[in-house]
Amino acid sequence: LAVSAPGVPSQQQGFAPSPALSSSFAFTVPAELLVGSSLFVTASARDRDGNTGTSVALELNLADLTAPEVSISSPASGSQVLPGTPLEVSVLASDAQGVAEIVCVVGGAVAALDAQSFTPALPAASYTCSFPVPADAVAGSAIEVAVTARDAAGNATPVLPLMLSVADGVSPRVVSIAP
Repeated sequence: LAVSAPGVPSQQQGFAPSPALSSSFAFTVPAELLVGSSLFVTASARDRDGNTGTSVALELNLADLTAPEVSISSPASGSQVLPGTPLEVSVLASDAQGVAEIVCVVGGAVAALDAQSFTPALPAASYTCSFPVPADAVAGSAIEVAVTARDAAGNATPVLPLMLSVADGVSPRVVSIAP
């Protein structure tokens, strides 16, 4: 039994004579093939008398199965945000087939969602999500930001977390005691 595909080394495997046979093969898809192109695979078998039969070519369509890469450029994890000011989260994403969307979801002391779509999808995209921090947010409260990116094929990154907290924005009260 032999299996071949353009750009892939032919694979052969011998078997004991049998009236029917099935086998599995694995191979690496050549790196130079582009997403959306096709790879045709054929199999052939030869009996002990030297007669050869060849399968109909099987067409394999190459799909994008890789999610975008995403990073948060600011603020740094552990940063504090003052009550009554906007929280701005700067996100960078890249994907060989194109970034279609960046999404920021915020929970804790601030609850919101912000997303940006890119049409057409971009190989590299940046977006700054902006959320108002309530003026009455309690100092020390947690703000949890979850960032994801999606590519043109629908692959999404795992959630990239960012942990922040609300800063103490209240000035100390000074009391003077005069004699």
